[in-house]
Amino acid sequence: MFFIHIGQRKTGTTSLQQFFAMNAQALEAAGVCYTELGRNESHRALAQAFVEPRPDVAHLLPKLRQLASANPRQRYLISSEIFERTDPEGITQIRELLQPHDVRILVYIRNFADQKVSFYNQRTKSGANVDDFDHFFEHEKFVSGGFEKLEQWSRVFGKENLRVVALDSLTGDNALIHDALAAMDISLDALPTVDQASLALRNVSYGWKVTELFRALSGSLWAEERLIRVNRREVKKRPHKRVLLSECERIASDLGFAGDRAAYLTRAQAAQLQSDYFNAIQRLNAFVDASISLGAPKEAEERPFLPSVERIPAGERTSFAQALAKTNLRQRLPGLEKALARLA
Repeated sequence: MFFIHIGQRKTGTTSLQQFFAMNAQALEAAGVCYTELGRNESHRALAQAFVEPRPDVAHLLPKLRQLASANPRQRYLISSEIFERTDPEGITQIRELLQPHDVRILVYIRNFADQKVSFYNQRTKSGANVDDFDHFFEHEKFVSGGFEKLEQWSRVFGKENLRVVALDSLTGDNALIHDALAAMDISLDALPTVDQASLALRNVSYGWKVTELFRALSGSLWAEERLIRVNRREVKKRPHKRVLLSECERIASDLGFAGDRAAYLTRAQAAQLQSDYFNAIQRLNAFVDASISLGAPKEAEERPFLPSVERIPAGERTSFAQALAKTNLRQRLPGLEKALARLA
């Protein structure tokens, strides 16, 4: 049997993949192989072979067929949110390559309100977004959960083999890990050993002040790429972007405001997304074997202010700018001094 965890994005996938990779030996002892084929921490390369079979990943497909046919009784786990992007032809190809195995598809979904804010944070910290949240909300393409893709997986593998769980319904410590293991008939407590570091959350969104400071600096340093729809390859080539983001978080942490939280959604925005989410769940329930359980809906409160760098107290902005000016980024990033002056 193959268990394929396909995401979705921003549903704790990085944390799950960290756990799987760091405890691969324990999982294998429990009867599930987190195969090394096309994997570092996740199976990004293997998934990419189905989405965009470039020469550097296409060679993995015959190896996957060989793995499946040579070990018909073995249970395997594959995990990558890149599988979300697989078209119907690619999904059918997965089914054909994995014969004679049964295949179980594991999916986690997230309410659209939390997902939208998380997506804003992700796009901003990647340097691809420099617009405020309200503009992002109105103009950034946001596919409602990508549920139409899940229908395609259901049609190919059968709805009885599509397991969809809403994060809202999971409670307790390490609930996501417990649930993923349970889908494979494994108990966390029954694993022979567990690397405690693997239980730490990964890819957690920054506090609003870090996000907005980085957004302001990005807007000043890379003003020529003002549009959200920026070439992703060019974003990755930006010199010292990751270092700048790391320094922003470090300095904010030293100054004591890295974890400060603020509401991004207005009450109307939250209500719109909640309505869209529940309507999408109703449609999705037609393509899964068991109705998706949802947690209690969150009561939306009115947003007190639109988070932006201007709403950060002047003293904190000044202290942050002074600290960042003392790093070697001042020499490595032309324009940083001018960008810092705008924070005052």
